[in-house]
Amino acid sequence: MGTAYTAGEVLYHEKRFDDAAHNFETVINKAKKFPFLTNAARLRLAQTYLMNDQPATALISARDVAGTNNKFSGRRSVVHAVPRVPGDRQSRPRPKTPTRTS
Repeated sequence: MGTAYTAGEVLYHEKRFDDAAHNFETVINKAKKFPFLTNAARLRLAQTYLMNDQPATALISARDVAGTNNKFSGRRSVVHAVPRVPGDRQSRPRPKTPTRTS
């Protein structure tokens, strides 16, 4: 399965998106024992669908990955990877607490 994924990556970088999508779909269907590899293939498949002007299909593929419990490719990793927006409550500096001087 690693060979099919690697071939899909090469095809993706050569901008042969239809062939790359076929390879990523093969990995997803055959590599059930390796959830990290299937999630990586789903993410790259979603990117491939975007390059082929299929945003709805890309969204479905990306949601499948976001629903997993994998801390590297699941929803938790997406939340932590999002940069903070200026003005957001989390990006404001904390107020300084008064220190005691005795």
